[in-house]
Amino acid sequence: RVPNFLYNSALAAADNAGQKDALARLSRMKQILNLTDDQEQAIRNIMTNSIPRQSQLAVDLMTGNATPEQAQAQARAKGEQEVQIKALLTPEQLAAYPEYQQAEKTTAADTSATTAAGEIARKFSLPKDQQEQLRARFYEMDLKEPAGGLNQQAIAEASQSGKLAEAVNMSVELHKVRLEKQMKILEAFLSPEQMAAYRQQSTDAINNAMKMFSPQKD
Repeated sequence: RVPNFLYNSALAAADNAGQKDALARLSRMKQILNLTDDQEQAIRNIMTNSIPRQSQLAVDLMTGNATPEQAQAQARAKGEQEVQIKALLTPEQLAAYPEYQQAEKTTAADTSATTAAGEIARKFSLPKDQQEQLRARFYEMDLKEPAGGLNQQAIAEASQSGKLAEAVNMSVELHKVRLEKQMKILEAFLSPEQMAAYRQQSTDAINNAMKMFSPQKD
């Protein structure tokens, strides 16, 4: 078992990250949908009320203590949260909601590309100009939906339906597809030896991350 002080520390860190993410999403929503002060406060409450439960699930996944029922309940809660938020919006705001969703995808792609390019640049000592080129190409890659309906929305729907094994398998496949796309891009930046090292590191990371979704048994 994880010592209580480590568990509580991880929980606090997850809470802090969740708060920052919620406030950033709310800021983008306010700007795009022109929320009133009352709407902003109500949506803030909806977003922040779910953070403790999300944090606990994240930490339990990392420590192998999450149950399938817990993961399923959290997946459903995310869907319910969006329903609650949409119920607060006017018809005009609902019409603009897809624009907000697209902004979220753009933000996620930018964050993912910046993080990945930065890690690769540090690991393989790439110069700043190559790091920026890599970030731009990763960003373009992340904006495109994979073929065959394999995406985060499909994974979320599987989780909400209680098909957790299917959701995990889809997530693994999605990460593998993304890795192969990354490898094609990296051919212009890394040596064959560096490519092999990155592939092994990334494959290990995918395998280790997916083990978090399988609760440990005594």
